[in-house]
Amino acid sequence: MNVSLDHFLELKSVDAVAKKLDLNTKTVYAHLAQAIAAGLVDRKEVTELDDNEIDYIEETAEMTGYMEDKKLKPVFDALDGLYDYGVLRCVLAELE
Repeated sequence: MNVSLDHFLELKSVDAVAKKLDLNTKTVYAHLAQAIAAGLVDRKEVTELDDNEIDYIEETAEMTGYMEDKKLKPVFDALDGLYDYGVLRCVLAELE
């Protein structure tokens, strides 16, 4: 996680970190979600979403029962696949 975070803080791009470390973006998002949960980086910086989008994702997560079961698929489906799983994981990491 720390290597991905260090590179993200330098490069400011999940895609650039994935390319530099030869990882897929899903893995980089997972590492950054851990960093967000630990308070090491801001989810808005990682996801590049505005407050309205973050609120929308959080509200959808609450409606789908994410807070109880931590299952992302119902959130993803309720949002019609508008946001990548990695982005969802990062937005919701702060609620852990």
